[in-house]
Amino acid sequence: MVVGSSFSAQANGDEVTLKESLGKYYQMKVDGNFVVIGHGETRDSLAVWAADEIKTLEDVNETLWRVEFTPVKAANGQIAEYEMRLFNKVGNRQLILSTALAQHGKTFYKSPAAVLGAEGLDKWTVTKEEYDELSTVADQDFRFIKYIYSKTADKTTKYKLAIKGDVIKLQSIVSDEQKGSEPTFTHDFPVESDVETFAPTATAVDENGVYSFDAKELNAKGNDGFTLSFSKDVVNNKYANPFSAYTLHATTKPIYSAAVYKGDYAKALADVKEAYEQLDDLKAALKGYSDGVNEAITYLTTTGNTGAAAAKAGSLIQNQSDLNLAGEEVDACLVILSTGSEIKTLIGTAKNAMNKVAAIEIAAGTKLATTNADLKAYQTANKAVLDAIDDLIDDTKDAVDAVDEIMQAWMVPANIDATIGFDDTESELTALTTFNTANFATSENTIGALISTLASKAVVGEREAAATLVEDYYALAIADSTIKEKQAYLAVDTNYVANKEKYLTFTTDTLIPATVKVGSEDVDVLVAPLNKNINKYAFALSAVIDNIATGDSILIDTYAPNVGDNGNFTDVKDGFVTYEDEARVVIRTLGNGREISVTTDITTPDEAVYNTNIAFAMPPYADFEEGEVFFVKSMKDADKGGFRVVAYDGTFNTTLVKESKVSASVPATQWFVKKANAATHTYTIANRDKDQKLVNAGSVYVVDAEKRIYTTAAKDTFQVVEIADLKEDTHLGYKYLTNEEQVLKSFVLTAKNYANPEAYYLTVGKDSAVVVTPNADEAMSLVVATPTTTDSKLNDESILTRAFQLVTKDKKETYYLTSTDGMLYITTKANTNTLKFRRVNDNADEYEVLVNANEGKLSINQDGEGVKVAMGEATSYVFNLAEEVTEIYKNFETETIKNVTISLDGDEASKVTAVKPFAIIKRTGLELKAAATDNDFVLGLDTAYINRANNYRYAYYITKPIDVEKVGSFDEKAYMVSYNDSIDYSSDTVKYTQDNLTRIGFVHASRIEAFNNDSLAISKVAPDESDTINVASAQGITPATWAFAIESDGVYRIETKQDVNGCKYVSYLNGILVLGNKEQAQLFNVNDTDLTPTDNEVISTSEVKVIAANGGVQIIGAQGKKVVITNILGQTIANTVISSDNATIAAPASVVVVAIEGEEAVKAIVK
Repeated sequence: MVVGSSFSAQANGDEVTLKESLGKYYQMKVDGNFVVIGHGETRDSLAVWAADEIKTLEDVNETLWRVEFTPVKAANGQIAEYEMRLFNKVGNRQLILSTALAQHGKTFYKSPAAVLGAEGLDKWTVTKEEYDELSTVADQDFRFIKYIYSKTADKTTKYKLAIKGDVIKLQSIVSDEQKGSEPTFTHDFPVESDVETFAPTATAVDENGVYSFDAKELNAKGNDGFTLSFSKDVVNNKYANPFSAYTLHATTKPIYSAAVYKGDYAKALADVKEAYEQLDDLKAALKGYSDGVNEAITYLTTTGNTGAAAAKAGSLIQNQSDLNLAGEEVDACLVILSTGSEIKTLIGTAKNAMNKVAAIEIAAGTKLATTNADLKAYQTANKAVLDAIDDLIDDTKDAVDAVDEIMQAWMVPANIDATIGFDDTESELTALTTFNTANFATSENTIGALISTLASKAVVGEREAAATLVEDYYALAIADSTIKEKQAYLAVDTNYVANKEKYLTFTTDTLIPATVKVGSEDVDVLVAPLNKNINKYAFALSAVIDNIATGDSILIDTYAPNVGDNGNFTDVKDGFVTYEDEARVVIRTLGNGREISVTTDITTPDEAVYNTNIAFAMPPYADFEEGEVFFVKSMKDADKGGFRVVAYDGTFNTTLVKESKVSASVPATQWFVKKANAATHTYTIANRDKDQKLVNAGSVYVVDAEKRIYTTAAKDTFQVVEIADLKEDTHLGYKYLTNEEQVLKSFVLTAKNYANPEAYYLTVGKDSAVVVTPNADEAMSLVVATPTTTDSKLNDESILTRAFQLVTKDKKETYYLTSTDGMLYITTKANTNTLKFRRVNDNADEYEVLVNANEGKLSINQDGEGVKVAMGEATSYVFNLAEEVTEIYKNFETETIKNVTISLDGDEASKVTAVKPFAIIKRTGLELKAAATDNDFVLGLDTAYINRANNYRYAYYITKPIDVEKVGSFDEKAYMVSYNDSIDYSSDTVKYTQDNLTRIGFVHASRIEAFNNDSLAISKVAPDESDTINVASAQGITPATWAFAIESDGVYRIETKQDVNGCKYVSYLNGILVLGNKEQAQLFNVNDTDLTPTDNEVISTSEVKVIAANGGVQIIGAQGKKVVITNILGQTIANTVISSDNATIAAPASVVVVAIEGEEAVKAIVK
């Protein structure tokens, strides 16, 4: 079909044929390849697929197109022409070629791809004459040439599709200005190598218009199987529709008919086994004769010769007549033996020995001696005969069984091998024949003759027909259905669902799994049982894909049984039913109901489609929400109800535990929906702790919605169990220390044995070994070496964990945990060993301690020593990182600066005050020689680090104003500080230690608006970074912030950042405030006061006053005294004797130290 120009020549139009043609889908083919949408270099462009790229029904449907013609009428109402449109089967998408990127006259390389759009070339014109000549769409060529006239430009654009290789593009050229004439194209399309006009041919799918499913594709329709739905299903019938009632699995194993055997061998074997009675008769006869002889011998040895004269032993026997009869019976049975058989020879020997015994002369009144040599010889010979008959019976059966074992292994339903497993030279069959000749006669009906017959039947000729492969069909297994513990398969029955109409129904039966050798490979197959036709189990499913009206309706093909000459399905002789008639599954209306059956009338096309439309039933997909958390209980029989968890043994593989071992507090026992795609019904279900997946981007199917039992395509069935008391904890299952806790708290490591709930404490024993003690006072105090803010994410990234390096400190020494040969020690040698605490159950204080992630874990050996063991080693100890007995800090609950006095506990008159640059204890009104008042002891208590997340150590500034008019939080004031960082700057006149303890004093400083207004800057004109204390980043632990640890109600220990000696508590030494350890800590009271503080600008040192001024220092009351002024680096600024009671000495703006003869040195800040 040359669209827009003319059709290729066809016979006269046939309206019926054309109508049928327009009701079908066709494949558009170019050089054997198929035209599709959306698989080209550009999204949504036309492309071509090679045949080997089409693998599924979905792929085939992408190659299918339908054609639609719409008549266009002229003004007179007559049809003038037709508009043709094309639609792809997938989504019924119309072929609309976008012209947005068209560039006229361009080469193929520069032309745009044939992209589909919302608007563009959506129809092609077909003349009435061309349409009238059209008899069918099939085999027509489509060239997609389109002319578009532009009234504005008075030009026509000619479009066509061109192809090169597997690339399709839209080319265009423009005519000259028409001026009322037909379009003339001065420039035609470029002539290029290998570029051709795109002209696909509409091709029928195949002669039947169907797509055949293989087993693998069928099973992929559902959960490793499929279920069908019928638009008109079975109703009011005692037989269910097995195709819609059950999940079916198409077997990927080839199906074979059973081999057929003549039965001659089986009959011969039965005859031989029946003839075993001949051997039993011979044994009985020999035993009877032997018993008779033994009876005679007993008489001779116990009664003997009672006569008056000597006599032969044979003449004295009392049971001779019985012996004669027994002998005749033996002779009658001996006919089955060959002349030279071993047993006959032994019988002859026994007879000779018996004759010698009969010839023994026994004197009158005497008995036959039991030790008589001739008697002994007979007894030996007789025993040899009886043993020989037992051996003969056993050897005969063994020889027959050896042959039969090989025959039975060969005579199986799956027999395709023409060779029986007998060796040509020394085979079991040869051995049987040789044995038979040596021992048995071959007279008619004797066992020897029957064995000879058996040997002659143990040949390849016994097999009448070999097992044969049934191609293009598969068996349909019924999911979760067995018959006597064997898989049940669907089969066409010989019973009728309707007797009168003789409509056949379905049944279930079993097949035999077997292995056959095809070429050099072993192939697993399914074989029909003997005497059953494999065709009764054979099914093939296909979809009618070219019928527009019915869509992809499914056809189910099989075989129907044949009625024999006797009018029955079954051959009375062997019970075999022949299935040779091709059949199709149909739904028939029967009275007020509908039944499912098969029909052999499949010459009428699509009979199943006419009765009902068959499609794949959607599987019951599971519905999970992303992030959902639960336990997982395995429903596999072998798992016996175990719960799935990740084993923390270093492998982190999935394992099973009892229900009592899963925990709402242990992520390794929990699973979550990591990813959910509702559109595709696919999920990733993984362990919350480690990346072990239960389902990896796969479908999950509902088994029992109420019980939340599901299964996967791999038949992994599990139950989702709700986790009671599941907490939304971002640190679930792990010990997590906040930044503040790492800085502020100290810890002890406790250990507990499951068998003994008493807590033990880790401490240091002999040779620095870590051991346990029951004494809490001996516990090793641990702190975090370097606080970490680094979080690690579990597989469930909503859970954050931290590992810590814990150390213990002794004054200036730091001790690190280490292990040598598995034993735990502390060492001064620094390392980076970290510990992570993982919950093992719901008990809040029971953890296992992981060393360096997965290097090992802590345990306690039988000697009470700390050890590091392998991750997978069982241990009976659990641990806890418990807080050491810590301080509880006072929150004064003030949002503004609070005026207080700080006095010694029990001595309210002894208060903290400032004698610049130091803090001291003075008693009110007694020790201040200058004009001191109670106001001189008033201090400002200002918030420094209070309302913070997880903060419990409330830190304050302690201040005195420089200017009583300026006491706001951001006004410059004198702040009480630890002089720990000034010790190195001590001089003869200013010492920052007292008896090697760090002194406390006051320095001028200002809070600055940075870091949440928590920074403090030393008072300089332009303080640098080293002069700034970032209180927030230090969590309130700085030399300028003070916390009040509660000793008792209203009684406190005041602490700050510890100094180089490890001291952090305010202590009292001869009136001087210093830092000491906890035992040296002074107890204080903090008292609210209505008094206001005095100006700290004037610093009293006895009667001498030092006043910081602009550009210098004013000194009052020091006439005649030597004054030395230095900066904080110890450099001398002034060294002079004061000649006046009020002198001002020039000094640069900075912090200076003023040392006056006979007075304590003080700091002053010169502005």
